[in-house]
Amino acid sequence: STPSYQLEQRTKVVQLLEGGDVEGCMSASLRLAPEVFKRNPSLRFMLQCQGLVEQVRTGQSLETLTATHLRLCNDMPSDDDMSNSSTTAAASRLQEALSLLAFKDPESSPMAYVLDHERRTELSD
Repeated sequence: STPSYQLEQRTKVVQLLEGGDVEGCMSASLRLAPEVFKRNPSLRFMLQCQGLVEQVRTGQSLETLTATHLRLCNDMPSDDDMSNSSTTAAASRLQEALSLLAFKDPESSPMAYVLDHERRTELSD
């Protein structure tokens, strides 16, 4: 594929993430670079955490949120898979995403910053 096609595809990946479509972002990433999450397991995990944030934002059912929570706890990469800073960042993202579940109205909670669109942009960088 040509460099311009790859740039176009990467732009689409970023647009999907910044639009809140984490699943679409992850699928497009895999199509563009099939090994991306094997090389960077913390990226995969942080995207999954963002997926939980998006589910909270859109008011998904408790059943859906619980299933995502359990999947995240089971999928957290081991320390062997990541550097110390990546492990810390992944654990922090998980803790922040899960903390949203403690509030009836997460958007007016002390953790509302986790729902900010800036968080999507940080992750896409």
